[in-house]
Amino acid sequence: MVFIALAGLTPLGWADDAESEKAATVDGPTHSALTGPLFYEILLGEIEAQNEQNGNGFSLLLDAARRSKDSRLYARALAIALRAHAGESALQAASQWQEAEPDSREANHNLLQVLVALNRVSESKAALEREIKLAPSVFKPAVMANIPQIYANVSDKKEAAELVAKVLKPVTTDPTLSLSAWLTIARMQAMANEPQKAFQAIQAASKASPENDLPVLLAFDLMRPTAPEIEQWARTQMQQRSKPLLHLAYARALVESQRFAQAEQQAKQATQMDPELADAWLLLGVLQSQDNAALQAEQSLTTYLSLVTPKLAQNSDPAHNDTLERATTQAYLALAQLAEQRQDFAAAEKWMSQINRPQDLLAVQARRASLLAAQGHLEEGLRLIQSVPDTTPDEARGKLFAQVQLLRNNGQTARAFDLLAQASAANPDDMDLVYEQALLAEKLKRYDQMESLLRTVMAKQPSNQSAFNALGYSLADRGIRLNEARELVTKALALAPDDPFIVDSLGWVEFKAGHLELAAKLLKQAFQQKEDPEIAAHLGEVLWRQDDQAQAKSIWQRGLTLSPKNETLLDTLTRLGVKL
Repeated sequence: MVFIALAGLTPLGWADDAESEKAATVDGPTHSALTGPLFYEILLGEIEAQNEQNGNGFSLLLDAARRSKDSRLYARALAIALRAHAGESALQAASQWQEAEPDSREANHNLLQVLVALNRVSESKAALEREIKLAPSVFKPAVMANIPQIYANVSDKKEAAELVAKVLKPVTTDPTLSLSAWLTIARMQAMANEPQKAFQAIQAASKASPENDLPVLLAFDLMRPTAPEIEQWARTQMQQRSKPLLHLAYARALVESQRFAQAEQQAKQATQMDPELADAWLLLGVLQSQDNAALQAEQSLTTYLSLVTPKLAQNSDPAHNDTLERATTQAYLALAQLAEQRQDFAAAEKWMSQINRPQDLLAVQARRASLLAAQGHLEEGLRLIQSVPDTTPDEARGKLFAQVQLLRNNGQTARAFDLLAQASAANPDDMDLVYEQALLAEKLKRYDQMESLLRTVMAKQPSNQSAFNALGYSLADRGIRLNEARELVTKALALAPDDPFIVDSLGWVEFKAGHLELAAKLLKQAFQQKEDPEIAAHLGEVLWRQDDQAQAKSIWQRGLTLSPKNETLLDTLTRLGVKL
């Protein structure tokens, strides 16, 4: 909706640019252009705006801006229109400001923002052309890099991508700007879900600047299972360049694709190529901890801390330090979890005591609560989470989910359900609460209630693939209404084609329907995308039914390595009478 888009806008100036418009300095008294009538018009406009009479205030201040040609009054009129979510009035103010000051970057940028917020993509072409033309040469790459963010929320991403490509096409012939132009076109095509066109733009960017790594980094950023040629090209470039940062970028892309085993290999290679690359050690440690390689994970995480801790002491940039502190919190929490898993509670507390960042208090207390619960003090753990201050709805919501997770992890499913139900009654439009309730209802075998809750989510959020998948999987797992289960899971897969868990659900539907070959194919695909213990349980069972017992046991063993206590996997082995 328009008012949502406008809510995030404020008139933007360019005061920090070296070549921006500068106010003239004066050495003595000058005659003011502020006449008596103009003064009173401005005053009355401000009074009206302060009294929430935004329409009157806007009209008075815009008229004053037109008569005085003062950019500050145009900006003020625009601000009032934006505050009132009055899209047409905002466009009127921005348009008249740009017409009055055709060489003003500030005026033009505000016009561009308003046009895009109003979803008038085709009308934004002239403003986008001026955005680039008016920018000083040194700032043009940054201006182009910001274009995808400007168009990020438009409804027709393909129209926006085509417009940006048309505007930037002349720029691609400029040797100094070609790289930036092609990268921007690639990002826009990616936003429009046009991976092939994005890949063509990436290749053009690389051709324009063969030694630059940015096209390769962007290729990894856009990498997805449905566009394997992008990954293959980026991998080839990475191998030719042999730079540890590229291996780290590839590892992060693999994590996004949930291909954790491959990501771990790339992170390890990055650390071998550059033992001082701290971020690679952090990623490697987190991946190793997920892979239950506890000793290696601890070594990697402590190596990361040894590299980063001196930087925290030496660096004086607060923003950079905050980034480092967030990352070190992740390392400390991972180390605490490893210690908790081996029941070394003192070591876990020692790691957590190193975390001093106030924003991480809930995460730290939630981990401490888990430690208490592991030692038989669940109620004390709950009180610890409840004691964390919450001054915003998001903080209160975080506390709620931390309590629910603690209860669920400690077998208190009914209490977790009741806590969510109470919160959902107070916040009936929060579909996340309803969805989590549904998952707990299934664990409690309240299937009718689960289905009712999931259908509520599907009705309110028709693009929520998780709700369709959850209901489809539940029906299949119980062996009922399999045609409907297939329709639900297929709908989920159309919404999220790259999700291995939805592919797993479809494989499980086909298994329950007796289509073993198709089930095995789908489940192998899912397990290749994501080595998960539940997918391993399903794939192993299908292979077992196909009399491939050796392969089934191998898959199950891998699943147990990933998660020795996974309920689905252990139940499968018990039900089939298999001992590994």
